[in-house]
Amino acid sequence: MDTGWFCVGSGLAATVICLSLMRPVAIHWGLVDRPGGRKHHRTEVPLVGGIALFAVVAGSWGILRIDWPNWMPVYLLAAGMLVAVGVLDDRYDVGPKRKFLLQLACALVVIHYGDLVLYTLGDLFGAGAIHTQGFSVAFTLFALLGVTNAVNMFDGANGLAGGTSLISALGFSFAAATIGADGAHYALLLLAGALGGFLIFNYRLRNFNSPLAFLGDAGALFLGFTLAFVAVFLSQRPGLHMPPIVAVWIGGMPLLEIARIVLRRVIHGANPLLADRTHMHHCLVGLGIPERWMVAAIWLAQAVLTTVGLASWRFGVSEPKLFYGFVLIFLLYSLVVEWADRVNLRRAASQAQALAK
Repeated sequence: MDTGWFCVGSGLAATVICLSLMRPVAIHWGLVDRPGGRKHHRTEVPLVGGIALFAVVAGSWGILRIDWPNWMPVYLLAAGMLVAVGVLDDRYDVGPKRKFLLQLACALVVIHYGDLVLYTLGDLFGAGAIHTQGFSVAFTLFALLGVTNAVNMFDGANGLAGGTSLISALGFSFAAATIGADGAHYALLLLAGALGGFLIFNYRLRNFNSPLAFLGDAGALFLGFTLAFVAVFLSQRPGLHMPPIVAVWIGGMPLLEIARIVLRRVIHGANPLLADRTHMHHCLVGLGIPERWMVAAIWLAQAVLTTVGLASWRFGVSEPKLFYGFVLIFLLYSLVVEWADRVNLRRAASQAQALAK
């Protein structure tokens, strides 16, 4: 069997087995998300998706005879720390400040021991490569923490973070194969297969409001950190590498959303870290789009962004054109979501007036 298909199949099967075994244990220990308030699921849902994904990736590194990349031990150490933090937050609510400090510690681990540093941002403006020089560690921290929290923030509906991360993993896997990073290519295919297994439990088309497992904070943090780690590695690899702006296109929808949310909150003088109901998925559902189809539409958008970024790179589109193209998409995206939010606000105000009468 081809090694790539073996990785996909192994990841999928192992995750299905892990989740089947972990669900009753999580229910027994109270590691569940309970219905109520803004939550639409009908029963307690085990928060074991992240634990299963990490267990499959870490276990495969030790079991499968594949030439994994040499950074796997350091990556797994930091990712394991993040998963542990996420599990504690899912069960006991660690708090945003402590969670951020622990994320920072994990990022510093891979920077120091894994030599993962963002030395260049690429040729974004057509005037030559932008080198981070003395600010390389700061830029790397920003990238790792930004993408990690982008995926965590994007985890707002069944299948949303899991599906978009699966598409990104496939995109990065293609990029890794293109530049000859075979170990990363196989590791990402393994992750994609594992995410496919998770979505069987999480995105149930016929029983959408009765998921069998959630990612939890552990899973969202793990996926965001993994994708950020891989993006920096592939874009800073000596010799043949992927342009950094291509990684942004592959990151896709979660990056567009966190940039819009943070910019919007800063403009309105709000705390960028506080949760609210202005997320894109909230706005689209408010327009009357069924949640399951809203998620599927975002998967499609993620696939388009990833495909355009990779195809543009392969066909020689310049980095400045890719950069300005992404900026244009960000502006259009922000306008559409802001329009949807305003429509929802006017509709809510009209309903309130009608009730007052």
